[in-house]
Amino acid sequence: MLPKAWLWLKGYAEKKERIKVDEIIVSSGGSNNLTLMSMLKQKLAGVKILKSDEFGINTDAKEAITFAILAHRTVMGLTGNLPPATGAKLPTILGSITLP
Repeated sequence: MLPKAWLWLKGYAEKKERIKVDEIIVSSGGSNNLTLMSMLKQKLAGVKILKSDEFGINTDAKEAITFAILAHRTVMGLTGNLPPATGAKLPTILGSITLP
């Protein structure tokens, strides 16, 4: 299985003529993968690569924070997806609240 960062990089490479990226922020396990980080730096020459730690979000806690935000949005009845980013047809509430 390919890391998410590598899949993002592949998608970016296909569109880089139309998209200008000055910096990216990496987090989660991939940010501790020296091989992956080296590949990103090589493929993204001239792009500043930062870790989420630099913004006060622990790279290892990012996924838990993300799920907490999505859960909060579901409980509040708010949409949790971005159709332009996900390819979904409409914004939608993610998940469900199931009581016993």
